[in-house]
Amino acid sequence: MAFDWNDYARLAEELPTRKDDASLRTAISRFYYSVYHQARDYLLDKGVPLSTTNSGRCNI
Repeated sequence: MAFDWNDYARLAEELPTRKDDASLRTAISRFYYSVYHQARDYLLDKGVPLSTTNSGRCNI
């Protein structure tokens, strides 16, 4: 099942309303991962070859 990374962005927009440190930090993290994966998916869809690290992570 494909994951919709926009869901992470939507969650990140809701979290700051809670005003606690954990929610704010989590919002930043969710936005980061949402943007990272959307950029990766966009580049892959365009046929841009992406290199990976030894851990299997993709360098963008």
